Amino acid sequence: MTSNQPRPRTRLSLRSNSVHYDSLSTEQPDSDTPFMRTNPISQKRSYITVAVLCYINLLNYMDRYTIAGVLLSIQNYFGIPDSTSGLLQTGISLTNMSIYCVLDLCLLFSRSFVWSSLGVTAMAFVTGALAFWTPTFLSRAQVTQGLRPPCKEEPCNPLDSYIFGAITVVTGIVGVFLGTYISKQLRDRLPNADPLICAVGMLSSSPCFFIAIILAATSIPATYTFIAIGETLLSLNWAILADILLYVVVPTRRATAEALQIMVCHLLGDAGSPYLIGISDALLKYDQESPHWDFRRLEYSILLCPIIGILGGVFFFMTSLYIKEDRKAAELLNSGNNVLL
Repeated sequence: MTSNQPRPRTRLSLRSNSVHYDSLSTEQPDSDTPFMRTNPISQKRSYITVAVLCYINLLNYMDRYTIAGVLLSIQNYFGIPDSTSGLLQTGISLTNMSIYCVLDLCLLFSRSFVWSSLGVTAMAFVTGALAFWTPTFLSRAQVTQGLRPPCKEEPCNPLDSYIFGAITVVTGIVGVFLGTYISKQLRDRLPNADPLICAVGMLSSSPCFFIAIILAATSIPATYTFIAIGETLLSLNWAILADILLYVVVPTRRATAEALQIMVCHLLGDAGSPYLIGISDALLKYDQESPHWDFRRLEYSILLCPIIGILGGVFFFMTSLYIKEDRKAAELLNSGNNVLL
């Protein structure tokens, strides 16, 4: 006789609250239940997605450095000093900045995230200040050397802006690819390779920027050379920083962590550094102005950038001390073990 008792049905179980997201129950699926399978994203679609994201990011950063290319013309047209000029970049960054997130206190338990965020902030400070003031600084250096007359009315000669912009683009591309390659080569052998690469990049770029600033009074080609070397070393960090955030923060908190890091690094980094350099320049102002002293004032102010770069390298070294432990904690939490991160 056939029993009328219903046969227990089995099903796939996604017990995301207790086990890993991909875990399945030991029961076999019923033959009547269709098996749904998710197709992975095609390679072509992945390339298109990356291209769109890169294009959006380029548009996001394009307006921030437009003023730097025509800063001398803006100063002459509106009659504003260096201190107020630096505030222009600060205003743009603060305007673009929104309240990205509500602080997730759990992120503060990840020491790697905290220290790496401080390192990113120092890096943003250096890049923001140099990107804004370097074309003006080089123009004043050439006036000091007698290579060109002072710009009294706009439009001013934009050659320095073009050269510096080309150097920034090329060194950025080279640095990102080089940093990614070095990270792939060392990551399997050295668990804390990524923050160490960032630390070495920051610490080694600071002397290059210092030498470039000092040589600006005597040799413009040598200045451009050391700027290119320093920006290449600084650009080693960009791709690696994203990896660090991804593997020390669990997936459910990554969006919050990314938003928090972006907000902090812009608020304390490139949003205020141009204004701070301009204020420092204004504090050194004498009653009797001269093109030579205009150059020296800005030179002494920009020397703050290598100092902040060294501080950023220290932050990344601190990250390397905790990243192995924090990465393991994130993996355990992601697999279902409630480890305090």
